[in-house]
Amino acid sequence: MQNLLKAKSKFREMGVTLLADKQKEGGGGAWKFAGEDNFIKTIQQPLSECGLEYVATLKAMPELNLNMVVATLFHIESGEQLQSSKILNDPEPKKDRNGNPLYLDAEIESGKQFGYWSRILGIRILGLSDID
Repeated sequence: MQNLLKAKSKFREMGVTLLADKQKEGGGGAWKFAGEDNFIKTIQQPLSECGLEYVATLKAMPELNLNMVVATLFHIESGEQLQSSKILNDPEPKKDRNGNPLYLDAEIESGKQFGYWSRILGIRILGLSDID
């Protein structure tokens, strides 16, 4: 784990900053955040320069009827890795006027959850902030 931590420290010394490029409103307020594309574009080059790679995958666990986002930070040369994960909630699909679930909507919501958690886990595993 020593090689990974040294490379991660080098990454943090580079002062990588995420700039908030999206805004969401709700619950009586509004907040800005860095979107998923912004996150990926911002970290790619600095990670490469430090010999690191970040990968987020969706892990299906059919025996438990669960899906999980797994975020992994790899040290390329040594193969050392650091992981974080989050179990995804089953989205409640919206219903049409006849009360039938709109399955496409559930798939879209699942994709949104994956994007959100892969970004959040990446921000945390790298020690970044997405606040201006």
